[in-house]
Amino acid sequence: KPNSSQGAAAGKNDSAVSESAVSAERKRREELAEVLAGPDRELLRDIREREAQSAAKGSDGSNGASSDVPEKPRGTLSIQVENLPAGKKAELSAKSGDRKVITGELGGAEEDFQDALAAKPRDSAVRMKLASLYFGRGDLGAADDLLSKGIALDTSDWRLRGMQAKVRSAAGNRAGALKSLTGFSPEATKETLPYYELESELADEVGDCDSAAAAYRKLWKIAPAETRYGAGLAIAYDRCSQKQAAINTYRKVLKDRKLDPNVRDFAERRLRVLGGKK
Repeated sequence: KPNSSQGAAAGKNDSAVSESAVSAERKRREELAEVLAGPDRELLRDIREREAQSAAKGSDGSNGASSDVPEKPRGTLSIQVENLPAGKKAELSAKSGDRKVITGELGGAEEDFQDALAAKPRDSAVRMKLASLYFGRGDLGAADDLLSKGIALDTSDWRLRGMQAKVRSAAGNRAGALKSLTGFSPEATKETLPYYELESELADEVGDCDSAAAAYRKLWKIAPAETRYGAGLAIAYDRCSQKQAAINTYRKVLKDRKLDPNVRDFAERRLRVLGGKK
């Protein structure tokens, strides 16, 4: 059984090991912070030096109080950031938000992205990240409102519109989701193909044949080899009672030798009904 002196020695050793581990962890975190700070590492070092100086002045028992040197307020980093130009502040806040998302500090990430948007309201990438966080915690209304404000700043931002459509669709507002997409028609490219796929899907669901036709025209232009888009266009014309347009499109679709048998059968039947095939 260890005596009291042995226990005390063991306690001191444990304490020393613990302090060493804490010191090593602190150093590791500081090194990581410098790496993450990137081009702003000099600012970070300057802040740390001031904090160290303030701590040293407080170690003499005076708590840092002095008649000619006022005590340095806490939260120096935030004060420094507040004094930065808007663009730089937005950049730093966005980077901080990204890091917090990675580490799971979602509440802090929201605050950082909010700060970044306050400094740079037209940053769509940050706006979408913040909307994603709102969506993730189930606040679809906040996500929708945030995206609406961004769209009001730039009505041609199709990425914001696409995200808003998904948010509204998740909330059960299919008509509102479609409205987000039909408010602007981006250039028909491979990049915007998902945008028009969602628009065609929503238009079919709510029975808006005109919007469906517009979306399928874009899709078929982007991917002319995808006959399913042509079939969707023909059906949209058919539903809108655009007889000749439907007939012409069904005929084009039927030229595809690899056409799905079910689609082929449907197109041929509709052509007979419309009088486009003997």
